[in-house]
Amino acid sequence: MTNHISQTDLIELVKTKKDALSILDKLVTIEEGAYNLKQSFTQQLEQTFSEKQKDRILLLCKKQQVHLDNKGHTGVFLRVLQNQIKTLPTVTITIAFSPSDQFIIDLSEWFLANLGRVVLLDIVVDSTIIAGAVISLSGIWTDYSLRKKHEEHFTPETFHLL
Repeated sequence: MTNHISQTDLIELVKTKKDALSILDKLVTIEEGAYNLKQSFTQQLEQTFSEKQKDRILLLCKKQQVHLDNKGHTGVFLRVLQNQIKTLPTVTITIAFSPSDQFIIDLSEWFLANLGRVVLLDIVVDSTIIAGAVISLSGIWTDYSLRKKHEEHFTPETFHLL
């Protein structure tokens, strides 16, 4: 087992800040119950995660060569997974609409392809930006919204010309 999970494997499990918080909470619950003698690790995953998330975690376990019947092994895996999720940078994106699941998937994959790493998307819906997006990463933000262009074009001085 390694102490690193690949970026492409992480993007399959978590895409948004909301996803990350939920998954981290569930991983802690499983880790706390790791020595529950009545349930196997797989049973705990089945009771805690959706079918899709459970399957992705089990695939990660297989890739990491985690022995599912070894509580020590699964405990180390859970801590590695939690640590990697906690260290993912967050990109705040303000858009004027509620994004579809496909939009979030496409955006996550775009950041992986262009930044070379997984980021957590913190999506903020604000209809006042009209269109476009405001993007913030590591305290640096860029405004690509139509609201900004509108405000730059229609200043109080513009109306004095009329």
